[in-house]
Amino acid sequence: MDEIEWDGRTAFIIFDSDSCENTSVKRAEKALAEELSGRGATVRIIRLQGKDNQKVGLDDYLVAHKVIDLLQLPQENPQKKKNDPGTKVSHSQGAGLVELASGLYLFHDQNKEAFAFLNGEAIPLRSKKMRQWLARQYYANERRTPNTDALNQAIVSLEGEANFARPGHFLYNRVASAEGSFWFDLGTEKAVQINQKWLGGQRCPGYF
Repeated sequence: MDEIEWDGRTAFIIFDSDSCENTSVKRAEKALAEELSGRGATVRIIRLQGKDNQKVGLDDYLVAHKVIDLLQLPQENPQKKKNDPGTKVSHSQGAGLVELASGLYLFHDQNKEAFAFLNGEAIPLRSKKMRQWLARQYYANERRTPNTDALNQAIVSLEGEANFARPGHFLYNRVASAEGSFWFDLGTEKAVQINQKWLGGQRCPGYF
């Protein structure tokens, strides 16, 4: 537990569909939720539903569904009382944010970090810039701001899509070698290509 930075993360607790019938599992669920919350994480519990009286586990569910489907199942906030009307997390905002990002090109890099290609730039999905873009798009469409939980849900959903359903790309920092050329990122959404033809067919020690 100490090896992970929990502060600011959203942690999902997902037991098998028969967990509610097992008192020892319910105690473990409560203890884990309290531990993660105490470490600064936002904790949400997702209840899987069995089918035809058969137990369903997370692995079973993901065989037949996508991660984005999982994250749109009803979620519970274990820190709120059962009679609190805010116990159920609002899904309309999270789903709306994901829909607004549906036109973005999503992908993951060589380190399995999720990105979106936005305005000519590869933006990490967990970045402040991405959250600001999502919030701005939501406000422009709904004339109201999304809550933090909705933003977190949308980011996690998009990360799952980028890592499991979208292609991977090797990312470079400012300088890249591809297609027989060197590419220099100018930091202005433009890049300079340098190759043998550009150098008049001769190697230039000043550049290589």
